[in-house]
Amino acid sequence: MPSLNQFSLADKVVIITGATGVLGASMSLAVAEAGAKVAILGRNAERAEARAAAIRAAGGECLVLLG
Repeated sequence: MPSLNQFSLADKVVIITGATGVLGASMSLAVAEAGAKVAILGRNAERAEARAAAIRAAGGECLVLLG
């Protein structure tokens, strides 16, 4: 994503609520691509783990929290 080239979240932790939904999933991947460590919160364990796997596969760090 060219727009993220100047946007760095390195050494930051970002918490995304609703990360198992469409918008939260997109935001969690975007902030991970910007260098943030991501904590995703959601209610669907299967979707949360799938999102975390995608972030980790892209080289990011991710923690899953279910509520």
